[in-house]
Amino acid sequence: MGWIRHRTALVLLLAVLGWSYVQSQQSSQSRVLVLIDSPTVKETHSDFLSSLEKRGHQLDVRMADDASLALSKFGKPLYEHLILLAPSVEEFGGSVSVAEIASFIDAGGNVVVTGGQNLGEAIRDLATEVGFEFDDSSTAVIDHNNWDSKLVSSRYK
Repeated sequence: MGWIRHRTALVLLLAVLGWSYVQSQQSSQSRVLVLIDSPTVKETHSDFLSSLEKRGHQLDVRMADDASLALSKFGKPLYEHLILLAPSVEEFGGSVSVAEIASFIDAGGNVVVTGGQNLGEAIRDLATEVGFEFDDSSTAVIDHNNWDSKLVSSRYK
């Protein structure tokens, strides 16, 4: 009878350890680096950022030119996802570069890039690296089938 208790305790211990390992893997797979170009982005995009947190993602919101930025440390990724809410950034800070972001993507990392009317060179270079091209500076893309006449100025009509 004693060996049954020990065996049951061992099975329970292994189940708890297995569950703990799975939980740690799941939480470590939801680390997100969010790069912003202005502190106000936290406020203007608060619904988006909070919806990611509610889904279990661990957000690290930083300025895109922060000197301490890194996507990996000692060859291991620090994040699984990268969100660039910094369309006007001219150069990334720390060890983050277009080449490092391309390597991050090649290693299976997910990247979301936002654009804007005044794109910085860093975003343009990243787009070129992954096979995408933004139009010339200060131009606009207009959907002539679904445009809102109240939002579009008269010069685009």
